[in-house]
Amino acid sequence: MDRYERMCSGDREAATRPVSEVWEEDAKARAETRTIVQLIEREAHVVADSYQNSGTVYHVLRAIDDNYRRWKPEQMLAAANVCVAISACNARPEIRCRAWKEKANALREMGQLHAALRALVLADDAASDTYEPAYHRAIVTYARGAVFHDMGRYEACLATFKEARAVFTVYHDRDRERSVDYFAVSILYCLGLYEEALDAYRKLLAQAIACHDDAQTWLQHGNVAHCYARLGDVTSARIHYAIAAAGYEQLGYEKDHAKMLRSLGRLEVRNRGFAGLAAMSVAREAFAALKMQGESVQTEIATIEELLAYDPNADVSSMCVEVVARAMAVGMKPAAIIHQKIDAKPRSAADGEYSSPN
Repeated sequence: MDRYERMCSGDREAATRPVSEVWEEDAKARAETRTIVQLIEREAHVVADSYQNSGTVYHVLRAIDDNYRRWKPEQMLAAANVCVAISACNARPEIRCRAWKEKANALREMGQLHAALRALVLADDAASDTYEPAYHRAIVTYARGAVFHDMGRYEACLATFKEARAVFTVYHDRDRERSVDYFAVSILYCLGLYEEALDAYRKLLAQAIACHDDAQTWLQHGNVAHCYARLGDVTSARIHYAIAAAGYEQLGYEKDHAKMLRSLGRLEVRNRGFAGLAAMSVAREAFAALKMQGESVQTEIATIEELLAYDPNADVSSMCVEVVARAMAVGMKPAAIIHQKIDAKPRSAADGEYSSPN
């Protein structure tokens, strides 16, 4: 149990009540949680208003943490909705804050970026009422930075990461400091500083292997592969992608496995053009099955980018028009090259204007 979990648990209140009463309520909460998790894993749907036990929300939040990589985004959202519903009635502000943050995380995974930001506003409101508001608001700020990252707002992302990390340092939260540092390295990649990013990811990969941390090992294999791909070393990229894909599949991490399938698909399109589209279709179908709208759009954008890398004169105008509309709908900023390809062809008034969201 880390510092955040201790703050969100009911330990302080429980200390003033009869032990038998606390145990009985906790047993009920655990039983409810098992039922909720079973429903989520079977149907990805729970009637949130059916549960009112304030202790249940804490155990469901733990379940979200335990299953973060394994659950589909819609399952995460269903669990978060239960937490939000229960915490609105009788939970402490620390719990309300965490419930809304987890809902924002699920919405981000689903590509609903504007909705994720709205959820974080409510998380921030709850954080302000906690007994350590600076710390809880920093956790919300970090989550907001992740949304900015997915929106392509990298300067805002870095600013929020810097703000959050300073607070984590004050509170000696080393785990979250490291988490911010891991995420911040990805900004180097996003800004095109691939050699610097590769050096950083190699070090993180070595650390993960030394610590026998499988999840981090596959993550860093994928990150190293991304850098190799951008630097033109297709052979090394394919090796690291394949290692990551196999590792994620073994762990049952469907979301991450789909991302590696997309990366392998990018290499196919980059080297074969339209003949390699079948590999990207596999990735797109995987994201569609997971109901990850944002990742599906990212896959379409990646397909266009790789087609243009293979042949700068490829006719992708109609693909561009369609994907920009879908990207804007979920709050993403399509790559500038896609806008350029759209602007390069005559447009009727019906095509509309395409501007990046603020």
